[in-house]
Amino acid sequence: MKDSAYIKYLLAGTALAFSIGAMPMAAQAAAAEPAPADAGQGEGLVDIIVTAQKRTERLQDVPVAVTALAGKALQEANISDTKALGSVVPSLNFTHTASFAQPFIRGVGSRGATSGDEQIVPVYVDGVYQVGMTAGIFKLNSIDRIEVLRGPQGTLFGRNAVGGAINIVTRDPSFTPSGEMGFGYGRFNELKGDLYLSGPLTDTLAANISLMRHQDDGYARDVLRHTREAASETSSVRAKLLWKPSEALQAKLTGYYIKAGDAAGVVGFPLNGNTAARRLDPNVFLGKGYSLSNSFSPYANTESYGGSLDLDYDLSGVKLTGVTSYAYFTSDFLVDNDVTASTIPGPLTSTRFRGVDQHYTFTQEVRAASTGDGPFKWLIGGFFFRDLLKNPVYESVPGLSVTNRGKTRSVAVFGELEYRLTQELSVKVGARYTADKRFANTYDVLLNKRLTDTRKWDDFSPRVTVDYAFAPHQRVYFTYSEAFKSGVIIQPITTTSIDFINVVDPEKLRAVRDGMWMAVNEAGGTGGAARIPGHDVAGKTGTAQVISNTGKAAAGKTEKDLRDNGWFVFFAPKDNPQIAGVVFLEHGVHGGNAAMVVHHILDTFFAKKEGRPLPPKPELKPNLNPSMG
Repeated sequence: MKDSAYIKYLLAGTALAFSIGAMPMAAQAAAAEPAPADAGQGEGLVDIIVTAQKRTERLQDVPVAVTALAGKALQEANISDTKALGSVVPSLNFTHTASFAQPFIRGVGSRGATSGDEQIVPVYVDGVYQVGMTAGIFKLNSIDRIEVLRGPQGTLFGRNAVGGAINIVTRDPSFTPSGEMGFGYGRFNELKGDLYLSGPLTDTLAANISLMRHQDDGYARDVLRHTREAASETSSVRAKLLWKPSEALQAKLTGYYIKAGDAAGVVGFPLNGNTAARRLDPNVFLGKGYSLSNSFSPYANTESYGGSLDLDYDLSGVKLTGVTSYAYFTSDFLVDNDVTASTIPGPLTSTRFRGVDQHYTFTQEVRAASTGDGPFKWLIGGFFFRDLLKNPVYESVPGLSVTNRGKTRSVAVFGELEYRLTQELSVKVGARYTADKRFANTYDVLLNKRLTDTRKWDDFSPRVTVDYAFAPHQRVYFTYSEAFKSGVIIQPITTTSIDFINVVDPEKLRAVRDGMWMAVNEAGGTGGAARIPGHDVAGKTGTAQVISNTGKAAAGKTEKDLRDNGWFVFFAPKDNPQIAGVVFLEHGVHGGNAAMVVHHILDTFFAKKEGRPLPPKPELKPNLNPSMG
């Protein structure tokens, strides 16, 4: 079946669902601004709303390891771009090579830095997948919240969500007029300014616009050419239209344009003087630290624009959702390979590498989800992805000059069923089937040689969750999940690579997780929430930097958020918030894992399976320290 047929079916399904749902609508009611969640009212927990499971839910009701950060909290923590998220999100390490984003969650990530590869901790903006390794680094602007999901998310988020997922949600228009403006100045002549405006256009239509400009001169300097290096700049505009003709129907149209440059990842100096250029030019001047010595000024520039249309319609007991998006993204980077200013001609000196990526991406997702408070909940959906990749320039001087053209098509269906056995105990089962097809066309300009290849892969990724709420705002859960990273056709990176096309097979991660979630109420009736991560056991077949598949591996990990050898339970009686207490439980070798019993059961199970000594039983030592205020 051709791509157009897939698109027609998904779009037709979306249009049909919304047209049928709109038939019984009578006169359109004026849209009203939704009431804000009760917060800071002395009534207990603040409701933090997330969409980590493709539903609008309270964070405390989600049995998933997720960190939710509000836009205001990000501003107060001076988190201005995606690279800085690692400083506020547990288990997230957001690294990069040149302009290639390389986020890791719980040690699961990819060091891949080649065109056509994709992150295994993908980034989503307003529910839209950001394609390509270079699309994951950008400045944050008009952010409502950021959700970072830890662990495999293959069922609902789909392809490549192996280590987790980063879901960035920008601000929606408001029917209450508002505006914000900010300016800043910092070291290296850093200038930044932003403007946000939002308000109603009619009784049923609202709009917003966000403008941002950021620039600096760079923190390094070239001591021979007397230039500033590692400079950055970003100009962006994002606008939304929100149409709410009734409480049941909502449509959001988003458009954006971003132009950026950040050379911090492409400038450098030879570590300990190690550079091939010294073999031909022993006396070449070497830079060090923030004082560089390059033949030219390296750069890494990006430009992107696109838009999306989100449709939501609430039928009786069913919510229909459609998300359609188109995006153009290009990156252009130039690197000084020998990181010296040597002028002696030769294959080891004056070397440089330049790569240009151009992505043209279309996505379509449709979902239907049950609503209401009954014991049975369900969600089904379909996803279509098509990306055209062009590399008009991909060259290393001297030695390589190729052009590439690749296509990726992915079709998936997914679903999830949840049944609440009792008021406290629920079981959730989900699965996703994905079929991917990749095509590559590479032309070697120097050898006048062309190679093509086509590959197909498919995958079935299930998830099972058992969730038990043993007390108000306190729960333990157990999850088995899988995730799939699509295979990659690697383009040539050396002169001999053109003799074959390198193919990396898909990755598969299987993880078992236990965890505990509990509320933290402070004295005085104010509220908050803390998620205590649990234990992971994972097996993974992955892609190494040598661009080949490795063997299977297993890993275990315990995250500690509160204290190395135990966990805290805070409480404040609702009827008397002036009395507060804390219970600390120590549990020996189990580190900071809050779900000690479940953790011990899992450790024992895998110890028996692997033939290793059984773990000791956890020793709980309650220590009650009440305080009066």
